[in-house]
Amino acid sequence: MSKLTGFGNGHNGKNGNGIKLPLMQQQKKLKKPEIIPGVSVVICCYNSEKVLPMTLNFLCAQNVPHRIPWEIIIVDNASTDNTAEVAKKIFEGSDCRCDFKIVKEINPGLSAARLKGLESAKYEYVIFCDDDNHLDKNFVRHTFDIMHGNDEIGVLGGQSTTEFDVLPKNWFYDWQDSFAIGKQSENNGDITWTRGYVWGASMVVRRSAFRKLIQKGFKSNLTDRKGTTLSAGGDTEICYALRNDGWKIWYDSRLMFRHHIPPERLDWKYLRKLFRGFGQASAVLDVYLKKSSVKFKKQFKGKRPRSKTFELRKTLHELRKIRYKKLLSYNRKREGDTDLPMIEYSLGRIEGLISTAGSYNKSLRLLKRVIRKNDLRYLALPFADFGNSFPSYDKTTKLNGVSVIVCTYNGASRLADTIRHIAHQKVDPRILWEVILVDNASSDNSKEVVVNEWNKHKCNAKLKIVDQPIPGKQLALEKGYQVAEYEYWITCDDDNWLDKNFVQLTYEIMSGNDQIGALGGPNEPLCELTPPDWFTYFKRDYAGGPQPDVHTGIVSEGNITWKRGYVWGAGMVVRRAAWEKLLADGFKTSMTCRKGTELSSGGDSEACYALVLAGWQIWYDSRLKLVHCMPGGRLDWDYLVRLFRGFGKATVGLELYEKAILLAHADTDDEEVLKRDWSFEFRNAIKELKKYGLRKLISLRHPQKDNTDILMVEFYLEKLKELYKSRKDYNRNFDTLRKAPWKKEFKYLKAQHRKYIESENDYRYGWPWSENTYAGYNAKKNKSSLPKISVLSPSFNSEGTIEKAILSTLNQGYPNFEHIICDGGSTDGTVEIMKKYPHLKWISEPDKGQSDAMNKAFNMSTGEIIVYLNVDDYFSRGAFSKLPKNLKKIQQPTC
Repeated sequence: MSKLTGFGNGHNGKNGNGIKLPLMQQQKKLKKPEIIPGVSVVICCYNSEKVLPMTLNFLCAQNVPHRIPWEIIIVDNASTDNTAEVAKKIFEGSDCRCDFKIVKEINPGLSAARLKGLESAKYEYVIFCDDDNHLDKNFVRHTFDIMHGNDEIGVLGGQSTTEFDVLPKNWFYDWQDSFAIGKQSENNGDITWTRGYVWGASMVVRRSAFRKLIQKGFKSNLTDRKGTTLSAGGDTEICYALRNDGWKIWYDSRLMFRHHIPPERLDWKYLRKLFRGFGQASAVLDVYLKKSSVKFKKQFKGKRPRSKTFELRKTLHELRKIRYKKLLSYNRKREGDTDLPMIEYSLGRIEGLISTAGSYNKSLRLLKRVIRKNDLRYLALPFADFGNSFPSYDKTTKLNGVSVIVCTYNGASRLADTIRHIAHQKVDPRILWEVILVDNASSDNSKEVVVNEWNKHKCNAKLKIVDQPIPGKQLALEKGYQVAEYEYWITCDDDNWLDKNFVQLTYEIMSGNDQIGALGGPNEPLCELTPPDWFTYFKRDYAGGPQPDVHTGIVSEGNITWKRGYVWGAGMVVRRAAWEKLLADGFKTSMTCRKGTELSSGGDSEACYALVLAGWQIWYDSRLKLVHCMPGGRLDWDYLVRLFRGFGKATVGLELYEKAILLAHADTDDEEVLKRDWSFEFRNAIKELKKYGLRKLISLRHPQKDNTDILMVEFYLEKLKELYKSRKDYNRNFDTLRKAPWKKEFKYLKAQHRKYIESENDYRYGWPWSENTYAGYNAKKNKSSLPKISVLSPSFNSEGTIEKAILSTLNQGYPNFEHIICDGGSTDGTVEIMKKYPHLKWISEPDKGQSDAMNKAFNMSTGEIIVYLNVDDYFSRGAFSKLPKNLKKIQQPTC
C-alpha cells in the first residue's frame, strides 16, 4: 500500500494521524524556545480513561538513564470522562521519577492537541505516543540516542507489533501496514528519499524543526481525528513538509511498540473508510511531491505528480483495471475482496483531486473533461453523496444556505447554552449559513450574552443582531425573515438546543425536495425541576417529544401534509421562496404568538396551514432533534391552565384553516363542511362544555390542581369567548379564506390529495379510513329492499394491500352486501388481517391460480349483483350507492 499511495499507513483514528498546523494568530504565540536535549512524551487523549492506564504503565516502566532528562505530558483534549483523574492516579502510584503534567486543550481535534503538547514540551525530542501505544522499555532511551546523535533528523519512526481483544479475520494480515503495524522499512537509517514518511503512531519530531516550519508560515491542508471522527494524512504531510525544508526522515527498528487495536477497527467497513481517506489525502500530498521533485531533483526518486487532469485520467484508468463493474454493487460488503480497498482509494483520490478545483461547479467541469459517458453508470452510486444531481452542475447562485433565527425576550439566562449548541453545528464548509438574533424588546443584557458566547467559539457562520421593539414573537420572526440572506429558515427559540447535525440535515432535506414548505422534528424536553406527574400527559402541549398525528397518535416520517398538517414553531424550518410567495400573493397572518410573558399561540400552525393551502408540503424528519429546556415556572399548574386558555382562543382562527383544508380533500363531502358555520361551532362548543357539568363550571373559582377536566373547561370557555367576539366576522372570514388569492384552487388541491390517498398504503389515513359518512345510507329503507351485492376477491400474499380493499368495501355504508375472499394459502400476514373482520367470508388454501380462486368465490356467493375486486384495488367513496340505480336503468327496456 505504501508504495502505491505515496503516503501510506497508520492514518486511522487514534493512531497514525499527523498535526494540523495552527492559524496565523496561533503562530504568533510560538516564541523562540531554548533547545534542551531531552525527551517529551506527549499523549493526546480524548475519553481515554479505559485505555490510558496500560499505556501509562508501560511509559512509567521505561529504562531511562539518569543522563537523559524526560517528561510525560497528558493532553486532555475536551474529554468528558475521567481521563485526567485516571492519569494522575496511575502516575502517582508508580515509581517513575520523570516530570509529569496534565494540560487541557478545549478545542477538539488531534491537531489542536498535538500543538498544545508541542507548546507544553520542555525538551527537544517529542514523542507523540497515542493513548493505545505501549512503548518498549527502551523506547525513550533509543529516541534520545538516535536524535541526539544526528541533528539532521527531523522525524523518526520505528516498528510495531499488535495486540487484540478479539482475533482478527484473515484479511487483516494482508492490510496490517495500513493500521500502522509491522516494519516501515527493510533497512534502518535514512528513508528520506525512499519511503519519505513514518506513521503518526509513536512518531518522534524534532521540536525546533517543527517550530521553524510553523514560523515560516506553513499550514496543514489535511485534517486529523476529532473525537471519534476518522480522517487521514496529517502526519505524512508533516513528514513531507519537513523533508522539503531540508530535514531527514529516519527509521530505526529498535524503536519498538505494541499497538492495541480494538474490535471496532477490525471491521471491513472501517478498512474501506480508511482507504477512502488515504485516497482523498493523496491529492493534497501531490503538492509536496511536486515541490520535492523540483527542489531535490537528484534525490527525488518517485514519480512526479502531473496536472489534475492527467492524474484524474490515470486514476480512472486504474479504477477500470481493478474490476470497474464492481462499482455497480458498491454498497455490498464483500468482505475480504482485495479489490475493494483499492477501489475505495481510487474513489477517494478522485474526490480529492476534483475538490482541489475549488467550487462544486469547477469540480464537475474538471471531472467532465476526463470522464467517459460509460463511466457515469459506474460512478453515480459511490458518488451519490457528492451532489444530489450528479453529475449536473449546481445552478444556484444565491439563497443556497441556512439562516438560524433566534427570537428572544429577556433571554440572557438561557441564551449562552442556545448559542453554544448553534456554534457547535457540524456543517459542510460548502454550505453557507448564518445566525440571526432578534431582540424582541428585551430589558436585560441578552445581546451582550450572545456576543460573548459567540466569540468563544470558532464558527464559520455569520452572526447578526437586530432589534424588534414591538413585542410579539410573530413580529420578531417576521423581522428575522426580513434580514435573512438564505433560503432555509430555522426558527430556534432561545431555550432550544439544536442537535449538532440540525443545520446540515436542514440543508440536505430541504434542498433534496423543492416541494417542502415547512419542516419539523422531535423536541426532547429538559426540565429544570423534577416535573409533576401530569407533565407526561401534557408534554406535547409544551412542544415536547415526537410530533404525532392529532387524530391517530401515529408518528409519520416524511410528507405529513395530509396527516398532521403542521409542525411546532420550536425548530420549525420554513422555505424562503414559499413564504415570500405567500406574502406577495396577499397572505397576512391573523394569529398571534407569545408577547412578553403573555401566553398565546397559533402563529406556527397558521403558517403551516397557509402553506398547505398554497400547494406546499409539510414534512417531518425524526433526525431533526433539539432539546427544549423547560424552566421551573413552566411546570406550574397555573401555567398549564393559561396554556390551554391560549389554545382555546387560537383554535377559533385555526378552525377556519382546518375546514378549508378539509374542502381540499378529495374524499370530503363539501356540503357537510360548509354547514359548520359560526352557529354550528358555537353550539358545539356549548355542547362540549355541558359534558363537564355545571358544578365543574362553578368550581373554577377555587384552585383545583391536577384536575385535568379543568383544562378542557378552560379551553372551551376561552373558545366560547373568542367565538362570541368574532360572531359578526366568523362566516365572512371563512368565505374570504376560501377565495384567498394566495390559495391554490380547490380543484388543484383535491387532485393533489387524490394522488396522495391513492399512493398511501397506511390504512390509518385517508379514504377509505376516514370517518364513515355513508353509515346512514338508506337507513329508512328496509335492508331487503336493496339488492344484495357480492364482492369477490382472489388473494395471495397480499399483506400490504388487502386491508385497503376490505375497508373500501366495508366503509361504503351499504347495508346489504357480502365480501368473499379466496386466498391461495398465503404465508405472510394476509390471514391475520382477514381474521380481524368478522363480516368476511374467506378461505385460505392452495389453489390453481387466480381463475380457480374466482370460481371458488363465485360458488360461495349469494348476491344478486356480482362485483370482482382485486385486493390491490379499492372502491371509491359512494360507489355502492350508485350501483343499484345504474343497473336499474340498464335493465329497463328501450323502444
